[in-house]
Amino acid sequence: ADKLVGDARKPLLILQAAAALILLIVCVNTATLLLVRGSARQREIAIRRAIGAGRAGILRQFFVESLLLGAIGCAAGLLVARALLATMLWRLPLAVPRLLETTIDVRVLVFSLGMCAATTIAFALVPAIAVWKADVYATLKDGGGSASSSVRIVHLRGALGAVEVALTLVLLVAAGLMVKSFLHMTAYPPGFMPDRVLTMRVQL
Repeated sequence: ADKLVGDARKPLLILQAAAALILLIVCVNTATLLLVRGSARQREIAIRRAIGAGRAGILRQFFVESLLLGAIGCAAGLLVARALLATMLWRLPLAVPRLLETTIDVRVLVFSLGMCAATTIAFALVPAIAVWKADVYATLKDGGGSASSSVRIVHLRGALGAVEVALTLVLLVAAGLMVKSFLHMTAYPPGFMPDRVLTMRVQL
């Protein structure tokens, strides 16, 4: 194992953690945008529920819309991953041990589909809960043109935007620190002067 992969495990785990933070940023942003979109559609959803639409059907609609966004993101991510892998194989074939053997195979596709389903459930759950708890009669009564309801919606959207920016900034800084740690771990020289130094291994 030392000859084949060396100490590549820690840098790869750091890169994986950075990728997970980037994915979390996307989930937070998408969930916030869907929540804002759901708040703008509260009156429409209240009217649909008042004329007989069930909560389960409306929740299914939210999940289908989120699944469509997740599928588009998954397909785009696979295309970007394929292009980046080809670039790395061309420019940096020795950056990671056994990089030349890396391919996007069935396991990668299954993992991507699983992450797509998991993130879809994650960022569809917040607006779905908001719809589930919404009071039809109060929404229809407040949606009749009162200025206070529109002001509340504007304040809600502003608060959600502030939360989105704050979480994105924190996660982006964390991802940047992860990438910086990876660069430090793989940087050369390794903390000493390697000039006129010879190392060798002898197997008896």
